[in-house]
Amino acid sequence: MKNIYIPKKSILNLFYKNNLSINCLKERCCWKCKCDLDFWDYISQSSENEFEYMIELWQNANIEFYCCECFNQKTSDLKKKKNNLLDLNLILTFISTV
Repeated sequence: MKNIYIPKKSILNLFYKNNLSINCLKERCCWKCKCDLDFWDYISQSSENEFEYMIELWQNANIEFYCCECFNQKTSDLKKKKNNLLDLNLILTFISTV
């Protein structure tokens, strides 16, 4: 995921425009390792037209987030499982043709 620099001022303007307070932001921690997550790091990964949606996600009690390290580990594990399934599929295909 590439880093996009978005000035805090742009985000703060969105809060003021929608009568929101930065103090009302939910505190978050990684779903897996429980390390604290930073809202500014999270929101800086989005473009300006996604701010409102990203804030809705952040505030949603039914959604959990991973920190970058745990997310990267999760995607790496999923890629390994996918490759293992592809290998198994090739073996089964070979066996069925013999």
